[in-house]
Order: sequence, then structure tokens, then C-alpha cells
Amino acid sequence: MNQTNMTLWQVIDALVQTLPLSKQMVETILSTQLVEYEDANPFFHFFKFQSPPVALTEGVVILDVDLRISKRGHHPGLLGLKIDGACVTLDQIRARYDQLKVTGHPRGGSLDEQWAYSQILPWGTVTFGFAERNPRCLASVGVGPKEDAT
Repeated sequence: MNQTNMTLWQVIDALVQTLPLSKQMVETILSTQLVEYEDANPFFHFFKFQSPPVALTEGVVILDVDLRISKRGHHPGLLGLKIDGACVTLDQIRARYDQLKVTGHPRGGSLDEQWAYSQILPWGTVTFGFAERNPRCLASVGVGPKEDAT
């Protein structure tokens, strides 16, 4: 497992400060390597971990990354982090993001479906997902543009 001396909150802040997202910057922030996959998509380059998960200082583990970089246009990119390890609760997130809104909910198809809580910020949206399998602990974090970004 790779180790970094950052907290989850520092990782999110660092990623946001790099917008638009790039493979190189995400690799630098997470001290990891990403590999491209899904090359048939005409709109985005897709990247995921090539190396082991990343352990953060507070016991949170980033199990995987889903990074999408536009092949054309000025889209700032999309990033998803799969989270495990120490439990991060909705109350802890609300202490940092006080305008969260429910933007998605499970539809009964799987215990991996998630409740999504998003906050719209000047640069875009940060979304926190809580899976039905363990609804008290954070399962994913997403960073992306506002809906009208192209």
C-alpha cells in the first residue's frame, strides 16, 4: 500500500486547486501511478490505479481512482475516489461542507448503490457517496464541474 502524509480533506483541497484535472497532477497528489483504459470512448481518456491503494494519515484508504480527462474541448475533468479504511461520517463531512444536498439515492438493485450528497462550489461540485452496504461510512468522493460546464 502506498502512504501519503495528507488527510482526505487535504487531498480534496489539493485536487480542486489543480482544476482542470490532469493525470500527472493526480499522480503527484496521491503519490501513485495511473494507467489508461477504455480507449474506445470518443469523449474521454479513462485512468485508474496502476499501483496499490493509497493510505492517508487519518486511516482513510483510497482504494481506487476513476479519472476522466476530455479528449476535446475545455471540460475540467471528472474524478472519483473509492474510499475505505477509517469511517468518515456524514456529520464529519457536514462540518466542512455545510450546504450538502441529496443528489442521488439507492434504487434497490444492489447494496453497493449509494446515497449521494453534493455541494456546489464556485469551481464545481464535490459529491460524497454512502453505500447501502455500510450507510454510516463514506464510500466514495467525486469531484467534477458544474452541470453547465462543457
